[in-house]
Amino acid sequence: MALTFTKIVITLRLQRDIRGRYAFFNLKNVFESVFRQNINCCQTSCYGCRSGEECCYPGIFSQSLSADPLALKRYQKPSLPFVFHIPLVPDLPNKGMTVEMAVVLIGSAAEYYQHFIHCVSSVYSGFAALVKAESEDYMGNRYLIMGELGEMHHDRLFLFSAEELQNNCQHISGMIEVTFVTPVILFRQGHAMREMSFSTFIRALFRRVSSLAYYYGGVEMNYDFKWLAEQSYHVETIESELAWTEWKVATPGARLSGIMGRTAFSGDMDIFYPFLLLGQYFNIGKGASFGRGRYLMHGICR
Repeated sequence: MALTFTKIVITLRLQRDIRGRYAFFNLKNVFESVFRQNINCCQTSCYGCRSGEECCYPGIFSQSLSADPLALKRYQKPSLPFVFHIPLVPDLPNKGMTVEMAVVLIGSAAEYYQHFIHCVSSVYSGFAALVKAESEDYMGNRYLIMGELGEMHHDRLFLFSAEELQNNCQHISGMIEVTFVTPVILFRQGHAMREMSFSTFIRALFRRVSSLAYYYGGVEMNYDFKWLAEQSYHVETIESELAWTEWKVATPGARLSGIMGRTAFSGDMDIFYPFLLLGQYFNIGKGASFGRGRYLMHGICR
């Protein structure tokens, strides 16, 4: 699998006491407009724009569908080629504390990591200041790529490959423990699901990872997804502490809802291993690009 991506960890220091535990989750409401400002784009639409291939905006936000009718049937609509891992605000008093926000940039989006760092800094400038930005590798080692004064170290950017990720991470046995650390929403027949089996979980990963690989990695994944889906029904849930959760965010009337908690699955995990690993970086479900649907597998590198 030739899919590549990078993970940038951005450290922010709170400039004042913040009461809203979910203040950083307002990112989705403003990020696109801030990104336009950061690249000096004065347009509200790409229609008729003369910048063409010189502009990075369409490649990141357009979510253009394939012209191949077979691909349209095979892959879900492309998601955005970035994924934020958004932190919770520490308990009060928290002025002066630091938090870490990560962004995973997939395929060619990794070329524009500076824009993402600057945008995060701009979005939260009212209450948090950028301390540093670091590139993380397979084992969690970090390399400074932007300091507090804005100095850049471009040669330290670490690029993941999906294949090497598997080779560098601890292999899983017949049982895995998964913790959903932000609300995940998956739909069935137009309704948000209130419970999750392994089959539901892994099939959502199949759709998401294969679509990202195709649209942003130029890779057609050579897997028999029908057979994998059938095998997923043999994996059992041996323990579950999942529950429907609602977070009330700062935006009036807004809520972050979904399934959260810990669960454990038992069965033949080897065949699902590539997807389970990538999902820790890519999240799953509605709003995955902006922090929802993040999970961790215990004892596995991330």
